[in-house]
Amino acid sequence: MISTRAMLFWLALFFSYAPASRADYWLERGPWSGAITPVSAVVKAKLVREAALARLVVSTNSDLSRPMLSAADTAVPERNRVVSFYLTDLQPNVIYYYAVGAGGRVITEKRGRFRTFPLGRASFTFAFASCARTASSNPVFTTILRNNPLFFLNDGDFHYLDITTNDRARFREAYDRVLSSPAQAELYRYIPFVYIWDDHDFAGNNSSRAAPSREAARLTYQEYVPHYPLGAGEGDVPIYQAFTVGRVRFVLTDLRSERSPSDQPDDEQKSMLGARQKAWFKQQLLEARDSYPLIFWVSSVPWLGQAGANYYPVARSLERLRDGAARNRRFHQGEPDQGRLHPPRRRPHAWRR
Repeated sequence: MISTRAMLFWLALFFSYAPASRADYWLERGPWSGAITPVSAVVKAKLVREAALARLVVSTNSDLSRPMLSAADTAVPERNRVVSFYLTDLQPNVIYYYAVGAGGRVITEKRGRFRTFPLGRASFTFAFASCARTASSNPVFTTILRNNPLFFLNDGDFHYLDITTNDRARFREAYDRVLSSPAQAELYRYIPFVYIWDDHDFAGNNSSRAAPSREAARLTYQEYVPHYPLGAGEGDVPIYQAFTVGRVRFVLTDLRSERSPSDQPDDEQKSMLGARQKAWFKQQLLEARDSYPLIFWVSSVPWLGQAGANYYPVARSLERLRDGAARNRRFHQGEPDQGRLHPPRRRPHAWRR
């Protein structure tokens, strides 16, 4: 973040000379926020015009007075004109308001908001859900917003477009389509977004690591989603990640892009996680065991837990952790869609801690 004094100079230089224009003249999608911590956040937006220069104006005041200014980013075709703003040096448990500055104006009509996470013991609410119709504007999204959770977690099937070709353009169109929903766009502007995919939004129904569209899905996720640091790094990698809120640890696993095909023989080589992610997951649980009173494992697939209903019936070494890390773990899973083309409307869930 740029200091207030330097920011005032750049605001005057950056926004003084261009005429007023409609918000949609500069801003095609967003903005939306995520990757919140006590001292940092990420905000993304998609601009209309290539080569447009944008900054994020940030303030603790709803009218954006006494603002701070982010570093600039440029809308380039290689990133589908998606710009990213990485905010640092924030204060814990504080509400920040933000708006994109582009084309000589601050686009206050699309102003957003987030609260940084607390440090230590704290109470908070978060909402989670999955399996919405593609680009739905169901009232449930407005209900989530009205309840004002600290963040909203989508744990799979963000859309149902079942893209099976390794085509970045199609995945970009999918994100653009969902973000065109007025209800969802407003929710993600005011409530930070946490997201892990399942099959329909990854590479099609019951997809696995063998999906031909895997690389495009992974790269476009990193382009559009303001995510936490991925456990596997950047690029063509799975999207598992973890973060902390107060004394609660959240662990999100990617159970699609490293998953063995379901027709692979049921032996010790078959896995939903893959060897590297499985080791990471176990280490996350063991490290969190003595540091966090509560651990949430966010899974995009159901824990079926009965004979004849589990695609992966081989006994799991993860059970060895049952008497240790599992004692303070909570498990949240996505809904089994059972091939439904149009999942039913669902009420949001919320947890307090």
